Amino acid sequence: MAKKAWQRLALTMLWLALPFGVNAQDAAAVLKPTADALRIAEVKALKVVAAGSGYEKGSTEPQPASVPAALVAAGRATADPSSPMYVPPPPARPRSYYRIVSQVQELDLAAESLEIEQVRAESSAPDAAKTPAATTTIDANADWSLRHRYWLTPHAFVAGALAHDASVGTETLAGTEYRVVSFTVGGHEVRGYVDPEDRLVRVRTTVESADGQAADVVESFFDWTDHDGLTFPSMLIRKENDELAEVLVVQAVETGAAG
Repeated sequence: MAKKAWQRLALTMLWLALPFGVNAQDAAAVLKPTADALRIAEVKALKVVAAGSGYEKGSTEPQPASVPAALVAAGRATADPSSPMYVPPPPARPRSYYRIVSQVQELDLAAESLEIEQVRAESSAPDAAKTPAATTTIDANADWSLRHRYWLTPHAFVAGALAHDASVGTETLAGTEYRVVSFTVGGHEVRGYVDPEDRLVRVRTTVESADGQAADVVESFFDWTDHDGLTFPSMLIRKENDELAEVLVVQAVETGAAG
């Protein structure tokens, strides 16, 4: 009897030590309220019309020399970081702002593709010159640097979590505990955060940039609003390494046939 009790205790301790997501709540149950709001079972294609602001990294042109040659020649500065006369390089250029005059996202869940057509202006002035519409097509074979944008959308994330072997854990951010639904696609982990009100509030993943640096990308969803029976966020905010990348105010949401 003592041996069996010890075995039960050992199994309990092993269960408590299991990693994130094992023996956790069923992902489908956690996502059901959001899936119902998005009408995941019936929506195969979605068109989202929005406008807002974009923020992109500054110029990639070489930075000015960290120590002006004239100062070095005059003995007033040095390139040696350990010296008190060291002059540090200038700070990185901030992200530049542009206005998103219009952005149309067309999501095809059957093909797992996303097409984004965008018109932008370089300032917020009403008469600012607008660029011609630019279209970005993100299909199932796109590089992850673009492909992640598909999985950051509410419909793609929920459909993907239901189709893949998703796990559920918890994470506390700013004092709020979220249930975190996680799955891996193409070797990349995608995580969705469900708040105490059972609403999907953000999707998160990691993207490696051209210089080999990893970027933490988070798309957050705010103010869910009804659109003819389909509930969708009214505001979408994307951040990269906690810096604003895009703020969109949703103007219209339409469902339609895929293809």
